[in-house]
Amino acid sequence: MVLRGMGYQAAFSTAIFLFMLLGLGSCGFFETEQSIATDKAQRREVLQGLASTYWQGAKISVRSLKIGEAVESIDFAAIKKQQQSELQLGKHLSRIYDWEFLLREEEPDVKALSVSELVELAQEIYQMSDTIKSMDEDDYPTMMQVISNSRIALKKEPIELPEHWNNSMEHWAFAVVMESRFGFGSWKSYELSKMKIDDFKTTDLKVFSSVHKAIDELRSEWFYLAEQTLTQALDALEREKITLMPGSQGLFSKANTSENTVEQQFKFQMKALIHLLRGFARKQTKRVELEALALEDVQAAVNNFSLAGVDNELVWLAESYLYIKNEEPEKAIQALTKLEGSRYIGKKEKKIIQETVQKIKDRDPDGALNLLTDKIIMYKLGMSYAVSYFNEIEWLKILEKTEEGRAMLVRFKELEQEYQKAKKYLDIDELSRKSKALLNME
Repeated sequence: MVLRGMGYQAAFSTAIFLFMLLGLGSCGFFETEQSIATDKAQRREVLQGLASTYWQGAKISVRSLKIGEAVESIDFAAIKKQQQSELQLGKHLSRIYDWEFLLREEEPDVKALSVSELVELAQEIYQMSDTIKSMDEDDYPTMMQVISNSRIALKKEPIELPEHWNNSMEHWAFAVVMESRFGFGSWKSYELSKMKIDDFKTTDLKVFSSVHKAIDELRSEWFYLAEQTLTQALDALEREKITLMPGSQGLFSKANTSENTVEQQFKFQMKALIHLLRGFARKQTKRVELEALALEDVQAAVNNFSLAGVDNELVWLAESYLYIKNEEPEKAIQALTKLEGSRYIGKKEKKIIQETVQKIKDRDPDGALNLLTDKIIMYKLGMSYAVSYFNEIEWLKILEKTEEGRAMLVRFKELEQEYQKAKKYLDIDELSRKSKALLNME
């Protein structure tokens, strides 16, 4: 035993020292675990909020349609009645979640709701929300499978679904289209939270989807969850043989000016992007030990960009960070000037960069770093590059390339507008006040 031969007092002091050392070492671990739990609790609150459950209800109302591959006809009246019961739908939500017109390719009977009807709709959303929280849309066939089956039942050609089509692929397809078409932030967060990395068959899909999820977590200020997601993506890059879809092979081959193989080029570029994102996530936690790791991440990003032979906005951003940390103001300002001139940088981001440069000139490196790691810049650049990767994945466009998919997107935009109209009555106090006022008018 280590303590043998020591005096009792010396042995006791050594034991106390070792205990304190172990305690200090584990303190960071427990703090991180607690912070992850806090992020998860905040995410759960968002995903169980009224806007999110309203969206989940819309999707479940499609996916729960009992239209199997062998169904030869559809009894829409019976389906509506069943869904009203199962999903606790009132008359307004039942109308909003009515998919018969869409599947039959007919014009829906749309009418504007009065104030009293909007109050009723708000009450229905509250009631349905409690039911939806105990349901999981992934217990049902995917939405595209249901639509394809409905086409068969209505004597049309089925939709040719991509190979290995599954829940995670569909969730990601919705999240990608929401970046430009429609949807509240909570809708995107919900879709991305439902993805399972192992559902994707190739390395590029696993990594791209993880990057998208992490960017959304950064956007939502769930920095510990983002760090966790990005670490898992790095693990996927390191632990398995790199496999790429044809679109990714073409993309990384075309941009390859080095002697790297396509797989190496993919690995270096994605490691660089992930390290940079993780570095910014760690910096935003404001934890001393994680900020030290953030510097290592940003340095790793620059190293991997160099191995890939890449020189772009993300490189300039990473270099700016390192130059500020290493107290090299002239080089930092030079890199930031290049970044400010990028076509990917908007007015809001340019202003942040200009303020960062001023902080450097004022000899305030901490203030400069806080501005530089602002989530607006990282989200803007990270998302711009991520979308360029997503554009090479053909099946992600399934919602926009099929007739029913396009109609569904239009309908979902209308769902968003319906919610916006009812939103002002979704506050409990406002709902109660308005209900009483309407009762007094009757």
